[in-house]
Amino acid sequence: RACAVTLDILHEINGIISSFLRGIFIDSLLVALLSAAALSVAGIDFAVFIGLLAGVFNVIPYFGPLLGMIPAFISGIVSGDIMKGILAVIILFAVQQLDSNFIYPKVVGKSTGLKPLFVLAAVSAGGYFAGIAGMILSVPAAGIISLFVTRWAIKKEKPAGKARPAEQRSLGQSPASTEPSAP
Repeated sequence: RACAVTLDILHEINGIISSFLRGIFIDSLLVALLSAAALSVAGIDFAVFIGLLAGVFNVIPYFGPLLGMIPAFISGIVSGDIMKGILAVIILFAVQQLDSNFIYPKVVGKSTGLKPLFVLAAVSAGGYFAGIAGMILSVPAAGIISLFVTRWAIKKEKPAGKARPAEQRSLGQSPASTEPSAP
């Protein structure tokens, strides 16, 4: 029995981590597409390549978007116009703000089953206590904690030895027969 419960929990943890990785991939893809499209509209050279780099670097909280801005700025300067470099940085900054405040919490939260506000709180707490590694690992950790809290709450809700009315019906008992009589 204990082995089955442990395997069940490990299976659910695997699902949470897999969902988190899928959410991160989708988020990075969205950032890459938004960045490439916005940079293309602004006429920045190598917009698609820079957008893909921005998407890949976006996995690293806070520093990743900055790393994505460096090639965008260099591309603008190499084209001969410093204003294009500044515009590229502004565009990527805007995409990063959109991602950090709306896209990431929504996409990763939906993939892991966590509310967007809870995702933001987990990332903030992870960053405060453990730096960049904490920011990356905080959402799967929050999902796993949520799993254990949910299991605990369900177990507390259902006292040992007492079946809920739906379970009593499936056992062929009448729900009224197990309840104490009223005085």
